[in-house]
Amino acid sequence: MWEKINKISQSEKHPASLLSHCNSMVMIKDKQRKSKSDPVNEGPFKIVAKSTNGSYTLEDLEGTLLPRNYVMSSLIPLSDNPLENAESYEIEAITNHRVNNGLTEYLIKWKNYDESTWEPEMNIDDLSTIHQYWNKRK
Repeated sequence: MWEKINKISQSEKHPASLLSHCNSMVMIKDKQRKSKSDPVNEGPFKIVAKSTNGSYTLEDLEGTLLPRNYVMSSLIPLSDNPLENAESYEIEAITNHRVNNGLTEYLIKWKNYDESTWEPEMNIDDLSTIHQYWNKRK
């Protein structure tokens, strides 16, 4: 019943590179968030399969399958590379935010580093850090 993801058809609305293979990391658009300070997306999740009807089976970072499948329009690709192969740094704190070209960026104080950098939300793996930042500002 399930087929492994090898290629996404060029005729689909999203570019083929977005969800090109198993192990691609994605976020799920959260259309039912309760307040503006809640994260816009949930995740990250790993694509493990594509059903014959075109929906995707996802698993969380602990390897647990999500209880339902998701259509492509509700997914936001993070990269073509699996998260476990990506270099990752630990956030000590988010100290400020700004809007740059319509995207919210956060000033990140990195653990074990002296310099802070401005990073877009999509570069932050753990969105609970952003949620904590906004809760402190209330």
